[in-house]
Amino acid sequence: MNKIKDAVFDALPGAAAIVYEDGEIAETNKKWENGKDVFHQLGLAQPGSNYFEHCQRAVEAGDDYALKIIFGLRGIFDGEKESFELTMPCPEEESRPKKSWCKLSITLLEGDKPSVLIFFEDVSKNMSVVRALRESEERYTQQFKNSMSGILISSPDGEIFDANPAACKILGYSRSELKEGGRPLIMDPAHPTNKKAQKIREKKSVYEGEKIYIHKSGKELTVEASSVLYKNEDGKLRSLNTFKDVSGQRETLKQLEHEKIFTEAVINSIPGTFYVLDSEMNMVRYNDAIMEDLGYTKNEIEENNALLFFPEDEHEKIVRSIKEAFEVGSTHIVSKVISMNNGIRVYHFLANRFKTDEGEFIVGTGTDVTDLVEIEKEKDKNYDMLSQLFESSPLAMAMFSPDDKILKINNSFTELYGYTKLDAVGQNVHKLLIEGDELDDAEEISENVFSGQTYTEEVVRFTNTGKKLSILMSAIPIVHEGKVEAAYVIYVDLTDQKKLENDLQKSLGEKEILLQEVHHRVKNNLAVMAGLIDLQIMEEPDPKVEVKLNEIRSRIFSIAKIHENLYNSESMVSIQFDEYLKTIMEALPQKGLLGSGELEVTMDTIPLILNLNQAVPFGLAVNELMNILFSKDLKGENLSLKLKRDEERITLIFEGDALDVSLFERNGNTESFPSLLISIFLSQIKGSMKFDQNEKDRLILEFEQMDVKGSSSSLTSEQSSLLN
Repeated sequence: MNKIKDAVFDALPGAAAIVYEDGEIAETNKKWENGKDVFHQLGLAQPGSNYFEHCQRAVEAGDDYALKIIFGLRGIFDGEKESFELTMPCPEEESRPKKSWCKLSITLLEGDKPSVLIFFEDVSKNMSVVRALRESEERYTQQFKNSMSGILISSPDGEIFDANPAACKILGYSRSELKEGGRPLIMDPAHPTNKKAQKIREKKSVYEGEKIYIHKSGKELTVEASSVLYKNEDGKLRSLNTFKDVSGQRETLKQLEHEKIFTEAVINSIPGTFYVLDSEMNMVRYNDAIMEDLGYTKNEIEENNALLFFPEDEHEKIVRSIKEAFEVGSTHIVSKVISMNNGIRVYHFLANRFKTDEGEFIVGTGTDVTDLVEIEKEKDKNYDMLSQLFESSPLAMAMFSPDDKILKINNSFTELYGYTKLDAVGQNVHKLLIEGDELDDAEEISENVFSGQTYTEEVVRFTNTGKKLSILMSAIPIVHEGKVEAAYVIYVDLTDQKKLENDLQKSLGEKEILLQEVHHRVKNNLAVMAGLIDLQIMEEPDPKVEVKLNEIRSRIFSIAKIHENLYNSESMVSIQFDEYLKTIMEALPQKGLLGSGELEVTMDTIPLILNLNQAVPFGLAVNELMNILFSKDLKGENLSLKLKRDEERITLIFEGDALDVSLFERNGNTESFPSLLISIFLSQIKGSMKFDQNEKDRLILEFEQMDVKGSSSSLTSEQSSLLN
């Protein structure tokens, strides 16, 4: 059994020794004893010597690893741990030119006497692999950090594990934001480009091509990406995505394409024909107008020189002009052109020379001026027509220069003022027709007109006989190429019209006086009626009849006040309703029924002008409301009225302890006569009455202010039958 134990002990792959608690080396294997297979000087202690002392000498010589071994041994013997391991470099020796590493393992052994197994193992190969791995990792880390391309490490389900600085810069997110947000943060899987990329990668595990990423700002980025699936050391699938932003390249290509399209569009939008000729008069470049306006095909243009477009009798002139352009640098010419669409046309050509690496060329444009002749003829025709219109106009007209000299007058001017053309032309247009101090104002008119303004005003002018005329004068500037060259003035005789207006104004004033007198007499008649009713009330023994007579008197009073306001106001169709409301509230006949001082009325109003056809019904509705209120003993002594407007909506609010809204509620289907009157009056102005009994009684009248015309009656047939 001891032989087997010794064989196993010697078969260990490294130097081994058994050490007791006091440090005595009890036993060693052959590799320990051999010495040459020991990879570290701390394994050279011989059997029977003390291992603690051996390590202590190494500590004193400056070996820190020896101190760690002592602490490790003590920890095991003291029961703090069962084993101890330490990897350390071996001292350089001639037999080991390359740096070597050994691993020390100390393990507690079972037995009667505490002991440990000390085992040295050569791990130089393992350390080389570790160093190579570390170097590889360092190279990868440097490439990952410093790559100009973005790199993302993610899982197939979209989780992002890492992102390099370039990826963060391209996408606008920080590394932590990318790891937290994952692939959904930067890519829309529903985008057609990304769906196509996903399908390719699922089939091949590798994808190279375009993807669409989303920048933090929300902008789409076109990236050129390379994506590959691999398994990590744990056997989990990972995706390595390398990409670079090619949006700028795309934008550049789009810009170049846009510029190309833009250039073509500009060339084709040039008015008339555009062409580039070489020294042989061949067409190098041209626009669509040559084909569209002149009717030539592409082959005809490109297989012939420029003389194709001109009649033979123009060839010599064309050749001479083109030669001039190449020699001098520019030319222009007017020539006949053969149009396949419209026959012979007349064109005006402009051309300039330019040079490139390929030689000299001329570039130019051609404008069809055939219609200019017709335009000139039309201008002459229009001038004749305008001259005839000027001469035959029924309105007096004159044209004058910036120095106010008359250039031209028409026949109507002579008929109106009596001046012939010989008398007027060359004279000052203002001095000829104006007398006295109005000349200064006339000179101001000229200043305004020759600054480009049109001037219209009623003025006084005089004929050659001194007759005074009322004139509507309009002065209009004549502008040519942005400059006022002259002006013409139109005179409309308003003398007869003014006389008619004065007569009408006088008649209107008489009618207004008559209408005021009507309102005054109506008001007086209503006052007489109210006085008669007062006399009847004084003689009436029946209190109920007296109440009814008072109600009638209040209605007459309300109407009379409106006519009084109309009589005293400038307007015959509207009144100052807020003043009217204050008047009837201060002079209510109902106050006399209860004695003075029993009711305190406060009013908060706004200035309000109402059309007569709204003021009368609304005033009568207020009057009937007060009739109902005074028909019973008052609940209190305070009543407030508030008149306000919200845009076109007029509101009158009654509230206070004297108000009892129960007086205005219907009793079944029946409605009192005053309540019926209120409903009728409000219906005439499309108004409404509402009640509010929350904290205190409140009654609200509302209607929309309108300019009601015609009769103020709006009774329905049903309401009329109730009053009959």
